[in-house]
Parts: sequence; C-alpha cells; structure tokens
Amino acid sequence: MKVFFMPLSPACNGLERLLPLVSPERRERAARCRLPEDKKQTVFSEALVRVLLCRETGLDNARLCFSYGEHGKPRLAGCAQAEFSLSHTSGAVAVALSERAVGVDVERIKPLSVRVASRFDQRECAYIFGREEGADERFFRVWTRKEAYGKRSGEGLRPPFSSPCVMEGELSELFKTFVFGAYVLSVCGEGAPAATAEILSEDFVLRAPLAPFSDAD
Repeated sequence: MKVFFMPLSPACNGLERLLPLVSPERRERAARCRLPEDKKQTVFSEALVRVLLCRETGLDNARLCFSYGEHGKPRLAGCAQAEFSLSHTSGAVAVALSERAVGVDVERIKPLSVRVASRFDQRECAYIFGREEGADERFFRVWTRKEAYGKRSGEGLRPPFSSPCVMEGELSELFKTFVFGAYVLSVCGEGAPAATAEILSEDFVLRAPLAPFSDAD
C-alpha cells in the first residue's frame, strides 16, 4: 500500500497545462466551478491520480480508463490489481494505491460537530471527549476512518454512524491515520498499519511527463 498527501497552495498556477491531461468530464466539472480554488482542486486531484497510476502500472495516461461501481467507486478498467482511492478537501489532496481494496479520506481540522459525534459508537465518543484539548483533531481521526472504510467497501459513509467502531477491536487493524499540520488523513485496507505517507508538491504533477488525454484513439 502506498499513501500520498499533496497540499495545494491558493495560487492557481499550472491549470492550463494540466487541463489537457485530464478527462473531458473532469474539464467540464472544473469549468462549472465558481471559485478558482475549487477549480484547482478538481483538476489537480485527477491529474495526481493519473501521474501515480502511470508510474505504478507503466501505462500511458491516454490509455487510462476508469470504470465506476454501483455507488460511484472508481477503478482502473482492465487492471484489477491497481486499486486506488482519492480524497480532497480545502487545500489538500490524498491518494492511496494498493493491490487490494483501499479507501482514503483527508479532512481539514475544524471545530467538531457535537451533533454528529454524538451518533458515533460510545467508545469513539469516549475517545473524542475524554479530554477537552485536541478534541477537534480526534473527531476527524474518527471521521476520516469511517469515510475511508466506506470508500474501501465502495458503499460510502452511511448512517448509523455508530457502526462499525473504527478505533477499537479487530477492525481497527485495517487503519492508519496521519496528521499533517491542519489535516487528518486516514487510509483503510489490508496492510494499512505498516503504510507510510509520502508528501508531494504541486511540481510533482506539473513536471510529470504525461501524454494528453486527448491523444487516446
């Protein structure tokens, strides 16, 4: 399993170079974004996935095709052993690659929602509210694990939020959580506890020798 974290700066440099490298659907989605930072996040997230998958599989970017499960989980068509998961939040993108089913979620730490946290498993609530200091970060440790678990299964995060418990028991052995400054990232899958995360710069994507998506026959 490989985990990647890429912080995004407010500046929108490089978008014009990356647009030909992503799918037409992603370009259309980016065109609908009202805020420049949302457009950047939309383009950079798919571009990062493509750079990493090209490096991992040896395929050309123009040959990467994605299929989607019943609940929208993306997969690399024709390459069952190259599972991936993508997540983005304000100012950051995360990607996980694995030979088996994998899920990743990244969130920017902000004041926790007591209403949402109260719906978690009692053990998770005790973990979050055991002491006042750091409660916001602990909330997002739990939340990102739940999101990553749902992404791994392909079903997404659904109520009731109390099940399953992601902080204790056998299931907890499927997770690894990282904290990068104001961001919490969790990955879910076999081998996750031994995973390390690589921090990438925007230049990693901007300087990648990708063939334009439009070159596909």
